[in-house]
Amino acid sequence: MQISSVQTAPPAQIQDRPESPKSETIQDRSRQEHVRQTAHAVRTINESGDLPSNHELTIALDRDSGQPVVRLVDRQTREVLQQIPGERVLRMAEEFKRASAQKATPGGTDWHSQLG
Repeated sequence: MQISSVQTAPPAQIQDRPESPKSETIQDRSRQEHVRQTAHAVRTINESGDLPSNHELTIALDRDSGQPVVRLVDRQTREVLQQIPGERVLRMAEEFKRASAQKATPGGTDWHSQLG
């Protein structure tokens, strides 16, 4: 019975391989942070009281892209009235924070008109 030796790649070739797990981890962390920021923005807007009382924003993750999807829904029927890009929700929440910090403008901000 003859046993042949197993050949292995030289160490230099092993070290030259791309570190895909590390880059995936960075992408995952970035995606998770984006989801956290979007969820915080949704909470901020829902708690503002500027949406009609029968409407609220909800957040879900798109199965294919893993990106957050924000929807304006009817509280009673759960009907989706509008889908809103996460970036717009982040901007709206920032504007709300600035406006609520100033509290100089009577009547508040009409967020519902900005959703369209």
